[in-house]
Amino acid sequence: MYLNLNSPLIYALPVFLSVVTGLLTRFLFRRHHPLASYDISFAKWFETNGGHIHDCLQHRPSGLFATCDILPGELLLATPDSLVLSAFKAGSEDGRMRTAMEKMRPPRNDNNPLTEDFNFILTTLALFLSLPHPPSDFFSPYINTLPLNDCHTPTCRTPEYNLHNHTITFEQALQTKRSSILNYYHLSGLASSVNQQDFLNAVSVVESRAWPPGLIPGIDLLNHDHVLGSPVKQLNGNLNVVTAKTHVSAGDEAFDSYSSNVGALVIYQNYGFVSSSPSDTCKDLIHLRNHPDRDRRRNCLELKNRAFNDKNKESERRAAALHGDVDLLNVLD
Repeated sequence: MYLNLNSPLIYALPVFLSVVTGLLTRFLFRRHHPLASYDISFAKWFETNGGHIHDCLQHRPSGLFATCDILPGELLLATPDSLVLSAFKAGSEDGRMRTAMEKMRPPRNDNNPLTEDFNFILTTLALFLSLPHPPSDFFSPYINTLPLNDCHTPTCRTPEYNLHNHTITFEQALQTKRSSILNYYHLSGLASSVNQQDFLNAVSVVESRAWPPGLIPGIDLLNHDHVLGSPVKQLNGNLNVVTAKTHVSAGDEAFDSYSSNVGALVIYQNYGFVSSSPSDTCKDLIHLRNHPDRDRRRNCLELKNRAFNDKNKESERRAAALHGDVDLLNVLD
């Protein structure tokens, strides 16, 4: 038996080996990449464009979990700025968004030529995400993973649903914010092509995932814990990173920290869940019906009621009690 160099099989061999190698690589990638169980297209896009995730992290439906021990200070995730989806990148990616941004852009001033109005950024990203897809070829592997059909924060929930979780006073403040966001939505001129509920759902996705630069793929898969997690930091001005704050044992969830400097009310408004915070005030506890610190909430409510019913005190004291600002009562004594 000998090898016939003139056989057509000789020419087909490199193609065959290339296909086998590609299938094997794909199999191993699917089996071992930490984000493969989340979305294989996103995992490839993230890695190909400079994203990094710790080898011992594995995605599960409820978050990112360690498959082996991770020590304090070790890098959990790194996302380059090139993968961050900001309002201005949305404008450069889609002509409709660029036109809408020119209509919506907040007034400029000498101190800040690009005024970063929160509702402007929030609305721009939400409109971009809720446009008929794909609004972006580059960001589509990321956009396709976002749960844009679901509502995650109070902004897109009905008042009837919200009032099971927070007070009427806070719902009124929330309605003011929602009206401001919807004003941008109509001002953009895209209301005819983007359904309002789809837009509000996209707002909730942006609210619950965004950091100051914008949406940070990969890092936005980490859940919040102000005790066990670290906030996002920038390295060399172009790399967003999260490191382990504490030892993460195999089987435990890895966290970041959205912020320890804001109260539970802001966390609930922006991220859609109730969690105690070191910065909680009585105002946070009073407005959140399901705050986990039941005893302190009860004390705050009693303090509020005593102050509100004390008709001998100044109107300023009663107004503070009425609006839940009972932490100011000591100042008013």
